[in-house]
Amino acid sequence: MLLEEMSWDEVEERLKTTKTIIVPYGSCEAHGFHAPLFTDTKIAFEIALKVAEELDIFVAPAMPYGVCRTTRNFSGTLSLSFDSLKSLTFDLLQELAETGFEQIILFSGHCGKSQLIALREAGFLYTKNSDKSKVFLVSAADLVDERIKKLTESPLYHADELETSLMLFLTPSLVKMDKAIKEVPKIPKYLIKTTGRPWMKSSVLGDAAKATYEKGEKIFNILVKNFIEIVKTF
Repeated sequence: MLLEEMSWDEVEERLKTTKTIIVPYGSCEAHGFHAPLFTDTKIAFEIALKVAEELDIFVAPAMPYGVCRTTRNFSGTLSLSFDSLKSLTFDLLQELAETGFEQIILFSGHCGKSQLIALREAGFLYTKNSDKSKVFLVSAADLVDERIKKLTESPLYHADELETSLMLFLTPSLVKMDKAIKEVPKIPKYLIKTTGRPWMKSSVLGDAAKATYEKGEKIFNILVKNFIEIVKTF
């Protein structure tokens, strides 16, 4: 049910049985010295793919760019502006609705506040102007429950124990655990800033060194199950 791998007539045929699609959003941003830039995108896509397999629904191509504020100025971080992501998402919603999708789930693996607000605003603008399709917004953070918090040994923020564990499970060859560190930078809470780099050494917010493959597998399965239950309510 990967939209990008289907021909147009296959999409048209499958729309006769399901009109629901997940659109995964990620980012291209620094995740410490140990993890790849596409960490958020990879996690979002793999969760969406597993959920779609279980529920027999569509998955759109993953959006590999997002709104990144704290990690700006770390080499490789490529941030969209708030307005760009909002406008792009609004266009996608219109196109997906025109194609025939009636339930569109925006799923973000990058949980920055600006990213989620941009997606919500795009959904609001679309819904305000059309009742053709329903738009839902779910973030990876929405899927974290007490079971996951008990599996992890440190607070969860960014490029941390949770994300690193997931990447060890999903793509272990790209994770350099010998470079995984703990960093809890003291970034000014109320200061409006364009980057967090002056207060950060690695771009990690948390303790990546506590990550394991085993934790990642358990966390992934819980996230998928929680997402499935959410989609069922739709």
